[in-house]
Amino acid sequence: EYFIRQPERGVARVESAFTTIGKDAARWFEFDRGGHVTFFADRTGIHGTTADVFGMVSRALQAWSSVEGAKVNLRYGGATTLSKPFAVSDRLNGILWNDPYGEVSGTFDCASGGVLALGGVRRAAGSKSFANGSAAEVIEADIVVNDGAACFFERNNGLDGEEVLAHELGHTLGFGHSKDRAALMHASAKGDGRGGQLGVDDIKGLFYLYPGAPGVTVEPGQLTLELGNYAGAEGETVQISVHRVVGSTGAASVRIRTRNGTAKAPADFAALDQTLTWAHGEAGPKTVTIGLAVDKLKEPAEKFKVELLSYAGATAGAIQAAEVTITDGKSAQPASGGGNVVSLQGASSTVRETDGWVNLTVERTGSGKGPATVVWRTVDAAAKAGKDYVGGRGVVRWANGDVAPKQVRVRILDIRAAGPDRAFLVRLLRTTGDVQIGAVGATAVKILDVGAR
Repeated sequence: EYFIRQPERGVARVESAFTTIGKDAARWFEFDRGGHVTFFADRTGIHGTTADVFGMVSRALQAWSSVEGAKVNLRYGGATTLSKPFAVSDRLNGILWNDPYGEVSGTFDCASGGVLALGGVRRAAGSKSFANGSAAEVIEADIVVNDGAACFFERNNGLDGEEVLAHELGHTLGFGHSKDRAALMHASAKGDGRGGQLGVDDIKGLFYLYPGAPGVTVEPGQLTLELGNYAGAEGETVQISVHRVVGSTGAASVRIRTRNGTAKAPADFAALDQTLTWAHGEAGPKTVTIGLAVDKLKEPAEKFKVELLSYAGATAGAIQAAEVTITDGKSAQPASGGGNVVSLQGASSTVRETDGWVNLTVERTGSGKGPATVVWRTVDAAAKAGKDYVGGRGVVRWANGDVAPKQVRVRILDIRAAGPDRAFLVRLLRTTGDVQIGAVGATAVKILDVGAR
């Protein structure tokens, strides 16, 4: 069942946050044989809305079928007439609307909540083995959407209805409710326009019940600001990018907001508070634009903060807050380039565990006037110092007039056993001389596993 303001109930706990439906695990074995499972929707649709609920069905099925590395192939057979209740077998995998047989508790109401829908499976007797254990074979599955659900289904251009259907399809695949609040299979509907996006825990469950190719890893990644410093003149805008690095498994989101410093909103800049989202498999940057106000006062440079918080589906990366400097009058060079800055050459790097070393380049740009140094250190992520690499810290030095790039070398350890890819960070910490950290202040180093030897 999918709830709004209702408690989770009746699910069996298994390893990780995801659960299997009922007392014992159940799954479709059809996918292992290269087959597919087809769902049909009752042609009546949902009473009280003109929203395309059949399109929602198709997209919800695709949400589960499109996860690379899992064996799931759900298909939409179209609209038809379904005449049997949820509890009675009709040898079809069907979606009934408006709870025509009174099988869902109560009537849903968008103001007070209630149960949105329920989904379940019919099992064959006994159990069969699969790669990760044994389970009963699912031979039929059905979904019933409650009456009164039209108000929820049509919200956010139908994405909230897609979320409900994808959740119930999760039950028909054999999953119960997840303890992870970010998961699609959590008992409470989000209703925030995310649609049928799977969370990391949902994908872990898929890889457990429906494993595909061996060696597939779950890497939700990290979310990090691109730079630690930005600058712009009054009347201009600054563009601030957030990157997802070291993996893209599952949907992810982060809240980004401004915080007053010597510069105050709205007098000096336009305040910002919004949530950035990434779909499963999406790793590109997200960019926000902040306007800088003109106050016509002659004054020194003023500053405010931009910070990341409320991470979901991914963890915090190297740069979680940045400082923005507002200059009076003519534009200053941004801290991301053109001034006296030192930075790593790229936000990510890849190395095989058998390569022995990873070499990272640190660049100094600007006038090169005076000596300068920057301190760096390694930071564990999925890769751990002493097991996957040799951790440590060091100092990169430039003489007066020297702007040549320098190398940072980190030793990579070969674990000589099959395992997932993993990553760590090399981060710039502090400088001396007339330079500041700009461009890229941290590099995520991904170690590729080469298997047992």
